[in-house]
Amino acid sequence: MLCDRDSDWTVTLMIPSDEPLEYRYAVCIILEPDGVRYQSRHVIVRRWETNVIPRIIKEQGPQQHVVDEFGHFDHYQRVDRGWLTTQTVIQLKLYNNPIQLWKSKLQGVKLFIKVTPVNLTRSSSSVESVYVGENNLDESLGIDTQDGPQQTDYWPIAEVAVMKPGESEFKLQNQFGCPYNKDDVMNFMISLHNPDMVAYLMDFYAYSNRMSDGDPPYHVGFSYILPITLKQSLGQTIVPITNTHQRPIGQVAVEYVVINPIPGFECDMSTSFTRHWKQNWLGLDVGHRGLGNSFKFKTKDVLILI
Repeated sequence: MLCDRDSDWTVTLMIPSDEPLEYRYAVCIILEPDGVRYQSRHVIVRRWETNVIPRIIKEQGPQQHVVDEFGHFDHYQRVDRGWLTTQTVIQLKLYNNPIQLWKSKLQGVKLFIKVTPVNLTRSSSSVESVYVGENNLDESLGIDTQDGPQQTDYWPIAEVAVMKPGESEFKLQNQFGCPYNKDDVMNFMISLHNPDMVAYLMDFYAYSNRMSDGDPPYHVGFSYILPITLKQSLGQTIVPITNTHQRPIGQVAVEYVVINPIPGFECDMSTSFTRHWKQNWLGLDVGHRGLGNSFKFKTKDVLILI
């Protein structure tokens, strides 16, 4: 279950009344074993409280009503993202103007981009792509447009961040994706299990000049990034952009990073000091010798300027 939105939660617990209890709050996705995708129970920590001093319920009577606000404790607000335990993270990055559209009518069009993980082990026979004109929305082949159980399946999860002020934090994507501007650095992050069986659908949307206010954008085209192309931990792949008639209309260059968890490494919330930043800490001055290129040359080959 994904609980990644502002809401009120109430729970009744039986706890020891003769000793203090330390605890922290976390927002998690719980994946129960289904015998197909998940053979065991997975708890994915999305966000958790990272105050150095944990919350505490001291020794009191048998009944106590506690009202807390997630992340706010001891006059500070400290919340951080979770860690990789069993899941893998795939990052797909767009920068250096990687999109080329070959049709003249698409030159200069304002694009919106959305990335959706597609489970290759599931049948997509219920998915149909309908094209009825430029001013109408074509249905993409993403998980969020399919019928059946996938509409309520919050995992895998895809987020986006744009490297500019106010947009650099990863967040869930909108229905028609994130606006793309020239020279943007856009980073899509997908958290998932079984990366070898998941492809990545990149949908491109745009608004027509003839559209009325409130009309949805039309579907320009889409690209598929298959797991077989992500051969290394990082690299680049160039994939075609295809319209709804299966005709190539352009291409996109995607930089990728594959981040796997450390096998057997367990994480808990007993301490958060490694994630703690003092309020008066301004940074760390670091000096280094680059990539070691200075060792490739003999001293006599080095020109010293005074």
